[in-house]
Amino acid sequence: MEKIKKQRDISYEIIRLVAMLMVIAVHIPTEGFEQHFYLYIISRILLYCCNGLFFMLSGRFALASECNTREEYKRYYRKKIFTIVIPFIIFLLVYTLCEVGSWNDIVTRTFWVQFIKNLFGDMSGTHMGFMYQLIGMLLTAPFLAKLARSLSDYEHILFIAVVMVYTVISTYLMPLLGMKMGYKGLLLGGWVFVFYLGYVQWKLVNEKNSKLVYCLGVVSFVVTLLQMKFVPDLFKGMYDTAPLQIVTTFAIFTALRQIGTKCKAGHKLIAKIGEHSFTIYLLHVLVLTKIMHPLLVGISRWYLRMPIEFAGTLLVSYLMAEVFDSVVVRNLKKVENRKRNIEKSLDN
Repeated sequence: MEKIKKQRDISYEIIRLVAMLMVIAVHIPTEGFEQHFYLYIISRILLYCCNGLFFMLSGRFALASECNTREEYKRYYRKKIFTIVIPFIIFLLVYTLCEVGSWNDIVTRTFWVQFIKNLFGDMSGTHMGFMYQLIGMLLTAPFLAKLARSLSDYEHILFIAVVMVYTVISTYLMPLLGMKMGYKGLLLGGWVFVFYLGYVQWKLVNEKNSKLVYCLGVVSFVVTLLQMKFVPDLFKGMYDTAPLQIVTTFAIFTALRQIGTKCKAGHKLIAKIGEHSFTIYLLHVLVLTKIMHPLLVGISRWYLRMPIEFAGTLLVSYLMAEVFDSVVVRNLKKVENRKRNIEKSLDN
């Protein structure tokens, strides 16, 4: 497999790129487009795979890594703090500032109270909800990785079957019966299960059995479409971690990986954009609401407004991400690398 650079290959860069494009698209206002039922629902089912793709991608690498010594754990957590937590906090400050008011408010008690609330989950109903989930997963990933690596292929399949049966019952059967699921405490349920599936896909899926994955993905997609057509209000959690949506996302992840392994062109461009996908995720809603919405307020036709808003948000977000990553993230990585090198020299 052709490498973009050390520890980055094109198959995962394509997933990163597509997931980022989906995230931007899913936040574009859809007034007018909603009237076209099938186009709208099909787009929602596909675009709502975005967070699942990101979680699977994160799980693929987090659960394949290995920490055994105190130094390795220390380096793991320090790297996550410098590359994920600190950028997240910086953008929380920016979003809090936009929420509270002007730069003058940054010295007020109101600003810092709201920032603390945002830091501990007050923005969980926004696109930042992904980050709260992700940070929690990365905190425990070194330990979950040991569990994942200790399971045989059969045990992975059995565990997936158990979780999926439980989730099908709680998501579909209980609402049909007008009941609530009383059994709680499912190990690795919800988004953590999706995170874990990224590792499973890497470990178990190959050219031979991928056809089964695609078939299940198509069936899940069609059934979800039929649900939205005939019983849209019956089931809760139609998207995100609903069993059918998980299967659809898993199939898309697998397809993108296989496309990536056969991709012969555009490697540098895909890798270049994908490199900034995390920062683009953090700031794209800011660009969308503060820049693109005001600029396009006079365009009422959805087939003009939506593509322009998408392209503009992508372009501006990419340019801003280039600046932020060059000025902030790159220097954070230098500090982290410097500390790691100092520790290695001391160990020697």
